[in-house]
Amino acid sequence: MAKRSLVQIIREEKFLLIGASFLVAHSAAGFLTAVISDLIMPPISEALGESDWTTAAVEAGPISLKWGDSLGTGLHLVVVLLIGALIFRHLKKEEAPAPTKRRKGLRPTPRKASRPTRTQRPTFSGKP
Repeated sequence: MAKRSLVQIIREEKFLLIGASFLVAHSAAGFLTAVISDLIMPPISEALGESDWTTAAVEAGPISLKWGDSLGTGLHLVVVLLIGALIFRHLKKEEAPAPTKRRKGLRPTPRKASRPTRTQRPTFSGKP
């Protein structure tokens, strides 16, 4: 087996594409976090009567349950899952072979086993 250089391995195994995908996904995650924290969560915190959504909490006696940051992170996860599902569905459609069009009447019909008719039977005239 011939030795392959690192550059050949990167090209053949598409590691460069994977690396670029990770860079884009990292930047997209930062953008998505900014959109959720700056555009989506402030109206939610106003609707719930909180001044700062990151420190929003529910007081239950001596216990303080902080829900703001968890809600923002959960919303981030849901959006990422939806985007991933859409990408996966799109990629599966590209992989699937195109269905062949079949028109009615062009399907091969199974042949029935039948006895030969009188005209199809060999006839012997009696002469050698």
